[in-house]
Amino acid sequence: FFKRFNIDVEIAINFFSQVEAGYHPNPYHNSMHGADVLHIVHFILGPGGLKETAQLSDEDCLASLIAGMIHDYDHPGLNNNFHIKVQSYLATLYNDRSILENHHCAEVFDLMKNPKFNILHCLTDD
Repeated sequence: FFKRFNIDVEIAINFFSQVEAGYHPNPYHNSMHGADVLHIVHFILGPGGLKETAQLSDEDCLASLIAGMIHDYDHPGLNNNFHIKVQSYLATLYNDRSILENHHCAEVFDLMKNPKFNILHCLTDD
């Protein structure tokens, strides 16, 4: 994907390193879990045949791999139900709806505001 999308290697390394660092040392939702999910997504798309079977584009596959990598980024180690019951800041911010899922995604988009970490810098509106 680096050549296909003209992804800058230095930016990719910065992004990957920051995403790994953004996983906390939780018993389950840690960087090893993020790597496991990324690995299984890669397997399902490639050797598992989903890319061909579902006729996925390269953009679909890139998005899937990034999603696998970041899906629990900055996970606090507590579930959505806990946040709702204690009326946490995140629960209020996301109106009790998919609290952690929204948080993981929003945090990565915030990270990518910095050009040093914007792995999607090379994508066009097309």
